Amino acid sequence: MLADAPQTITCDGHEYVPQALVRTEFLRPNLRVYHCPTKGMATYYDFVHAGEVVKDIAWSYQNPYPDHADIRGMFSFSSQVEVQA
Repeated sequence: MLADAPQTITCDGHEYVPQALVRTEFLRPNLRVYHCPTKGMATYYDFVHAGEVVKDIAWSYQNPYPDHADIRGMFSFSSQVEVQA
């Protein structure tokens, strides 16, 4: 399990999980960044465990635009990860 998500925030169709509930020891930031016109700059993360690497499994907005300040530092996950709130 990558995250225990009893509480999430839905933003633009994606579930965002508080960082405190994510197993960040399995996430490694990569070089991919994305600029969302409504949320700002996203940093992408790879899943790394037991020699396995899954690219771009998660992303986070460390400094989102003010309209989306509620997702600051939270993680959202690619469709490869099932999020159950």
